[in-house]
Amino acid sequence: MARVNHLLELIRRGQLKSGAVLYHAARGDADRNAEATVEADGIRVRDKLYPSLSTAARAIAGHAVNGWTFWRIRGSGQTLDAIRREADE
Repeated sequence: MARVNHLLELIRRGQLKSGAVLYHAARGDADRNAEATVEADGIRVRDKLYPSLSTAARAIAGHAVNGWTFWRIRGSGQTLDAIRREADE
C-alpha cells in the first residue's frame, strides 16, 4: 500500500496554495532563519525541491525535526500542523 504524502494532499486540495511562502524563525539565531516556497510537487528551499516538510526542515536544522511544526505560513504565522488538523476535521 502506498504511503500518503499529506503535504501533497494539502496542495492538491488547495488548502495550501502553490506560491505560498513558508518560514522558520530560529529562536536566538537569526542566521538559522529559513524561507521556503510551496510548489505543486513539494516545497522549495533555496534551489532544492523537497517532497516532505520534514526533509526540508532537516536540511535547514541539520538534524531530524517535525516539519509540520517547524514551518509557518508567511503572513498568518500559522503552522502547517494547524492547517493539516483543520483539513482533517
